[in-house]
Order: sequence, then C-alpha cells, then structure tokens
Amino acid sequence: MVGLEYVSHKQALVFGEMNHEGHMPPNAMGSTLNNAKAVTMLPVGDLARARKFYEETLGLKLVAAGLSGPLNPGALYEAGAQTQIYLFQRAPTRADHTVISFLVEDIEKVVGELKAKNIAFLEYDTPQLKTVNSIAQFGALKGAWFNDTEGNNIEIAQIVDRR
Repeated sequence: MVGLEYVSHKQALVFGEMNHEGHMPPNAMGSTLNNAKAVTMLPVGDLARARKFYEETLGLKLVAAGLSGPLNPGALYEAGAQTQIYLFQRAPTRADHTVISFLVEDIEKVVGELKAKNIAFLEYDTPQLKTVNSIAQFGALKGAWFNDTEGNNIEIAQIVDRR
C-alpha cells in the first residue's frame, strides 16, 4: 500500500510487525497474502466530517490520526477482529458499490442501534433484492446498507446459515 512507509514507527505497528528501524522484516508476511492484515483504504472528501461519523456514530476506535505521507491527512480506525479502516482526504469520489461490509452476529440489533443514531438505511424493492425493515435476505446471508457522510455505501451483514 502506497504511503505506509511514511507512518511513524509507533503508528506503523498497527500495520504489522516492524523492526527497530521501522521496516517490515524479510518474509514477515510470507510469500502469499493469506496471513497478511488487510486495511481498507477509503477516500473521503471531508476528513473532519467523516471522522466524526466513524468515531461518534459508528463507534470505531481511532488508532492514529494526522498520518503523514502522500495520503495525508488521514485517520486509522480499528473495526474489530483485527480489521482496520484508513480514511484519507482527497477530492470527492463516489463508488456505486459496497465499499465496507461489517459482519455481525445480530443484524436486527445493529440496524436498530444505528437507526437510533439517525442512520438512514437504503431500502430496496427489486426482483433481485428486497428489504424488509431495511434488511434483505439472500441465501445464507442477511444484509442492510447505508451511506456514510461521504456517500460511501456501507453494509451490515450476518451469516444466518453456516452449513
């Protein structure tokens, strides 16, 4: 990922094990990516507004802010299960697809909690996708979608049949 080498030594620890010089040791991630930590890189048009949303509304834990480098300014969040989201300021963009999916154990509870925080969920009524109380079920998966303050499509998902 471009720009990660610009992170300070203390902040770099969130991206993986670094040696005393601030570099990844040889073969630290192996020859494939199956053991590598993935960090979602999400562009935002207004970093202050996005930070408030991700911290206060979604309740994500801020790990590092004011990171320097070509993606500056930015903020790194922990989202559970060692997953991370890096928000970085750039000219506004808009993806027409889901950019992040949070896998939860109880989708109805999470959707209710987010609605209580004034999150407006997207409702669908098409032959391919129909939501009931903001939640769609397709096969072994339930999903609900909303947009963040920057227009990014976020999914809350639950696996309901683990066969």
